Amino acid sequence: MSAAVLLLLLAVPALAQEPQNPAPPPPPEPEVRAQTPASEPEESAATRTAAEKPADGEAAEKAATAEVETDRGFLLVVHPSNPVRELTREEVERIFLKRTIRWEDWDGEPRIDPVDQLPDSEVREVFTEVVHRKPVRLVVGHWQRMIFSGRDRQPEELTGSEEVLEYVGSNERAIGYIDSSTVPGSRVRVLKIEE
Repeated sequence: MSAAVLLLLLAVPALAQEPQNPAPPPPPEPEVRAQTPASEPEESAATRTAAEKPADGEAAEKAATAEVETDRGFLLVVHPSNPVRELTREEVERIFLKRTIRWEDWDGEPRIDPVDQLPDSEVREVFTEVVHRKPVRLVVGHWQRMIFSGRDRQPEELTGSEEVLEYVGSNERAIGYIDSSTVPGSRVRVLKIEE
């Protein structure tokens, strides 16, 4: 018998044996449960009936907004006189890239006036990731190319959600987005985004 075969025969039983100190299994993860006071059933503001909704103005607005839009980190807003009630993600993307320039569901089809927020804002980052499915820097690059080639101007960039609310609330053709923690109030209407 050759030395190689002899070594192989000696190694096979050693491979079949289990290691002397196997790694211990990971500890089980503790079960985490939300604690709810016994007096309140577990439900969100979006599942309450109209009679159970908060009565004060801001809380009622927030509850109504929760029913219109799931929390993506932003709310899409238009002027209250705008007849559009919902848009698809693709339609929103086309509006903010100015590929769709008119409100087709509105008599006279007025021009759409989209407003963005500053590129370094958190809400712009979330909006861009959800709607454009790209990082902000790529959308900014798109607008730099459009401006440099003389083909178009980017949407006006406002400094925050309150400024967007003020602008959209005073411009019938405008569309913008605000941080979802901002209460929109009655000066704008929140649009639903269909998937």
